Amino acid sequence: MLRPGRGRCRPVLVSDSLLALNKFVPDAGIWESGFLVMLSYIAAQCLIVLGVARAGESECQP
Repeated sequence: MLRPGRGRCRPVLVSDSLLALNKFVPDAGIWESGFLVMLSYIAAQCLIVLGVARAGESECQP
């Protein structure tokens, strides 16, 4: 069974926060916000894949 771990949702929170700032505070002056959004989104996707892979490994062990 997949269980959420502490801190694993941070990349998603970062990307969502950057998207919200860009949308509602356009003059916030975030450096390379598009790049940072994609970087945090990719990090979140990697953590999801690692979590699923680890869960699959523990289920296959006798």
